[in-house]
Amino acid sequence: MKSSIEKVSTLQRRLNVEIPAAVVAGAFDKVFKGIQRDVHIKGFRPGKAPIATVKSLYADRVKNDVAQELIQKHYYEAVIEHKLDPVSYPEFEFDIPHESKDFSFSAAFEVRPEVSLKKYEGLEVETEKFEIGDQQIEDVLGNIRAARAQLVPVIEDRPAQNGDVAIIDFDGFVDGKPLEGGKGVDHNLELGANQFIEGFEPAIVGMKIGDSKTINLTFPTPYHSAELAGKPVEFKVTLKGLKKKDLPELNDEFVKSLGGFESLDKLKTTIREDLEQNEKKRIEGDLKNRLLKELVRNNPTDVPPSMLA
Repeated sequence: MKSSIEKVSTLQRRLNVEIPAAVVAGAFDKVFKGIQRDVHIKGFRPGKAPIATVKSLYADRVKNDVAQELIQKHYYEAVIEHKLDPVSYPEFEFDIPHESKDFSFSAAFEVRPEVSLKKYEGLEVETEKFEIGDQQIEDVLGNIRAARAQLVPVIEDRPAQNGDVAIIDFDGFVDGKPLEGGKGVDHNLELGANQFIEGFEPAIVGMKIGDSKTINLTFPTPYHSAELAGKPVEFKVTLKGLKKKDLPELNDEFVKSLGGFESLDKLKTTIREDLEQNEKKRIEGDLKNRLLKELVRNNPTDVPPSMLA
């Protein structure tokens, strides 16, 4: 095999490969013998048809198979020989192979650009100031308490408010007909969690236990159910009860119930250490990205289209 590389442009190469006739003949012989072994030809037992007969019947098909086999094998050999690093799928050009002639093909592709750093010293980038405040620790503690909160009935005489869990019955109607899947009984709905379509939960805020009302809304566009997108909908709602979250008291006893901590102070120390570790990693990763962007800005290079996806 002979091969040469042609530099079409800064990032494009054309690999030219010539395969000697003896190798081509061997490829033809291999494919013909494979067909002879498997094909059923009238008048001959399986695998016993003469090669001349096989050649006369399958000459056109064999040429395509031979071309594919020769290209696949020798393309990769030539790429390795020339130490190429293609980044795009090659576009092949070739003539129909003949059993007694050399076979040539070419492959055009893009290569990875060579990056030469000319300016990398003295680059200036901004980085975030590392800081963990007490409020961040309190926020984590608040999340832990919320996860262990219990729902208790609202016993005071007051309207529903965000954060409450409203116990409701509801019926939905579209075009005057019941909405499929739009009916619920004793449904628990956390107000402010945005579990229903926009406008539904705010309409319940302010209702008192025992109140009923009709809520007129419009399905958003787009909507996961395309036939409902943008259509008006009517909900008849009755508020049957209210619950609120009862947060556990933040003390050593509560902390011990979590497991693995002896006191509130120990938990706060662990939270601070975890926050510091995560924040440092985030800031370092952000700094690396900014440095890379600054390096690219100061050392521009051509990039092949196939790498810009």
